[in-house]
Amino acid sequence: MIDQGTHPSQSPPVKHLSELISGLPGAAPALVEDPLVSGIAFDSRQIQPGSLFVALAGGTTDGHRYIPDALRRGA
Repeated sequence: MIDQGTHPSQSPPVKHLSELISGLPGAAPALVEDPLVSGIAFDSRQIQPGSLFVALAGGTTDGHRYIPDALRRGA
């Protein structure tokens, strides 16, 4: 998970997906659902329910291969 600057006893900020993607090129203008996102991870093994998984193509592996795992973990 990305460190969001919270103290360990505090909950991380929770935002709607629409808030996180607003202003991004190609972002969907309106979502059928607007889920709450409690964390962001680039590693599918760090996904917890409510997390947003960001799949990136890397030098040794392509994060898109791990989308099914991220979904099973609650992304």
